Amino acid sequence: MRKKILTIAVLAGVFCSFLPAKTYAIVNKEELTSEDLKPVLSMFHNASSFEDLSENEKIMVLDQSIERKLIVEDAKKRKLQDNKEFKKIVSDFKKRLLIEFWMREKMNAIKVDEKDLKDYFEKHRQDYPKDAKIENIKTKLKKAVKMQKFQILVDETLSEMKKKAKIDFKSGVKVNYK
Repeated sequence: MRKKILTIAVLAGVFCSFLPAKTYAIVNKEELTSEDLKPVLSMFHNASSFEDLSENEKIMVLDQSIERKLIVEDAKKRKLQDNKEFKKIVSDFKKRLLIEFWMREKMNAIKVDEKDLKDYFEKHRQDYPKDAKIENIKTKLKKAVKMQKFQILVDETLSEMKKKAKIDFKSGVKVNYK
């Protein structure tokens, strides 16, 4: 029964992702959709959707989203996306984003089992109250173990990458990666 409910929930999520975004306005012949509202809507922590907002909040979200769309439209007309500084910022952002995704992929690959929790708890017992039990602090332990494993994995991965990389130092300073 649980599997059926989970399968239905997953399928519903998949099918919903194919549904077209709702249109809230047309701005210079271009639709203002629910996707366009998301950046502004994220400022309202009390609402998970546009429909959850009060009338005044809806007006603010629509107005700010329209302003954003108009600014982007004007920036494109003026070809700001071709600006050298803009391209450099986008390139730097993409690199930071790639690093973040690489880190996230590494973190998601880490599995923590009961033995890991027990070993970590025993090794760091002094960091916890004397009467602490693994069952009561499992979430905290799991985060700590995962972070520890993550650090080890990243260090080992980077060490191997440095050993395999062809690095030609030009600054007069050399780093030994072997």
